[in-house]
This record gives sequence, structure tokens and C-alpha cells, in this order.
Amino acid sequence: MNESHEPVLEMLWERRDPGQALRAGFGFSDARAAGRWVADTLDRLPAQLVHFDFRSANVLSAGAEVTAILDFEEAQHDHRLVELARAAILLGTRYHDWGPVPAEVRAGFLAGYQAVCPLTPDEASWLEILLLWQAMAMVPPGDDPTGWGPSALSQLPRP
Repeated sequence: MNESHEPVLEMLWERRDPGQALRAGFGFSDARAAGRWVADTLDRLPAQLVHFDFRSANVLSAGAEVTAILDFEEAQHDHRLVELARAAILLGTRYHDWGPVPAEVRAGFLAGYQAVCPLTPDEASWLEILLLWQAMAMVPPGDDPTGWGPSALSQLPRP
């Protein structure tokens, strides 16, 4: 494991015992049962072609109208929910000094999306963990001058 990520992982570990979280949050007695639930749930989520790089640098607009979407080289077949979570996290990134958007901006983006395209119950059950996963993926090794680590940690439910 990359040593630069260890402090963030330690902070996550200290906040929650994984076994206790499985039992309390999901009613699972062991990791195998949780794994079966994950596999079954993922099989029910619809997959489609996704852009996989929606962020402010790749969305051109004129006023309130989107005029173009750029950079399709990361397009792939995946669940739309993964795309939504990634877009919510990368929403404000441009080309330099990428930093997370405030929680209120992310919440507004997600509410707007769901007003047009509501999530299924299965998708809604996955959104929070996928948002955290995408946020953690943005934490850089070493220094974190733009605050991805604290932003990701702020998404954890408080015990």
C-alpha cells in the first residue's frame, strides 16, 4: 500500500469498525454475506455507456444551456450511478489545482440530476458509498493542498 495514503486510511479505520458497520448498518454477520449482497445488487443496477469525465472543464455552456461535452476518451460501459457519483465529486475541477466543491454545491447537483432522472431504490442505496469512494480516489499522495482528504472524510456518517 502506498504510504502516503496510510494517514487517511487510518483516520477512516479509527472512525468505524468494519465488522460492526456490516452488522449494524446492513444486518450482515460476515463479509461473505455482504459480498453476496453486493454482487446481487450490482446485477440489478442498469449499465450503459458513460462519459466518465463530466466536470466543469469538459462541459461547455452558453448561459444556462450546455452547448458541448468534451473528452470522450474515458467513455466506458458502467453503471450510471458510478458516473453520477464521479461527476458530483469532480464537478468543479478544471485544469489546474483541482479541488473539491463544497458539500452544498454537490447536493444541488445531485438534487438537480434526481429531479430529471430519479434514482431507483437500489441506486439510492449505493449513492453515499460511491460518493465516498470517488472522493477517496481523488486524495493525492503526499501533500493535499486543495483539501481532497478532509472533503472525503467529511462525507463519512458521524457515529
